[in-house]
Amino acid sequence: MGLELLVGFTPGLALPTAGSLPWDKPAAVAWEEHADSLSVIRGGTNLAHPVSSLRWAMFAEDDDESAGSRSWRFVNSAQRAVALPVDWSCVYRTAVEMEADDAAGEPVCVGVVSSATHGSMPALATVADLEMALAAALTCRLVLVREVDGAKGVRSRSPPPLDPSLGLRLEGELRRTRVGASLYADPSVVSLSRDTMPLCWPKAFHFAKMLERGGAEVQQRLGAIPVAWGIETRRWEAQHRHRLVGGLLSGQDVLVVLDESQELGGGATWRLPSRTRRKLAQQAANLLAAVAGSTAAAPDTGEMRREIEIEIEIEMRREPKLISLAREALRKAPTECDELGISEGLRAVLSRAEEARRRQRQQRIEASSRAAS
Repeated sequence: MGLELLVGFTPGLALPTAGSLPWDKPAAVAWEEHADSLSVIRGGTNLAHPVSSLRWAMFAEDDDESAGSRSWRFVNSAQRAVALPVDWSCVYRTAVEMEADDAAGEPVCVGVVSSATHGSMPALATVADLEMALAAALTCRLVLVREVDGAKGVRSRSPPPLDPSLGLRLEGELRRTRVGASLYADPSVVSLSRDTMPLCWPKAFHFAKMLERGGAEVQQRLGAIPVAWGIETRRWEAQHRHRLVGGLLSGQDVLVVLDESQELGGGATWRLPSRTRRKLAQQAANLLAAVAGSTAAAPDTGEMRREIEIEIEIEMRREPKLISLAREALRKAPTECDELGISEGLRAVLSRAEEARRRQRQQRIEASSRAAS
């Protein structure tokens, strides 16, 4: 059975090409408006827009009644896109080949299931059809659809919960910003929070090529993507959708920035990667050496204790951040502090620093009492 009604295409309507625009905000908006103009079902043609006209996949939370009533911006949203069961490297290679093809802009063929099965948006028949449609979206091509008998469509589901320690790594020295720590993240462990916003696919393709060709230099120039732990989804989440999908396509980790500790729910807290924890512990060890020679091994005599207290008072006045570093190391890198044998010394430093503050408070109270009398 041939398709009698499929998403319309206006003959003669200019379709932007992937190389003709810089894909800034106005260009991305223009691309989305163009996709919108091709999303209405019309008869007489089998040409369709690969993003606004076709349903990529059915998710577990979809039902038959809602399948045909939702906007393409939700059905094929950025959030759903990163959960699609596709080989992103295959999609990218296909798009690169399409872009280099002499027949630039020619529609590509994809299979769909019956248009009656999923409401007004015909669903792509197989994962291979989905990958071809995505490659067409990356290169600003339309698709020529054909109905596949017996096809069930592509099924997908929301990405599963993850261990928060997976997929994050340091490269070189830890980079600190006013937000937190800059790390590299495997884009496959990051979800997108934009559940009603689509991707401008040519823009994601533009970023993929930049990341593949430019490496770390391009990452630093573009800056880090803020990410945070989603307690409900149990995954890292980001809002910068185009660069994240660019990383998925090109197979490149993306530079992200996050707070040095993240609440994970249930009282748990994510800690920085091990290299950073070792660095914190080593800095704390240096503090011990600077303040008291070797506080961790110092004999607990009254004379030695008083000498250490004097040194701590001097250090607190001169550089209070050193005491904060000791506290931070015990909280964020307890295992590494134990490995260096400095945990007991750090606790002693903080205890004696608190005692010094207590004495100072007591002296002020006594001085105030004498003045009052």
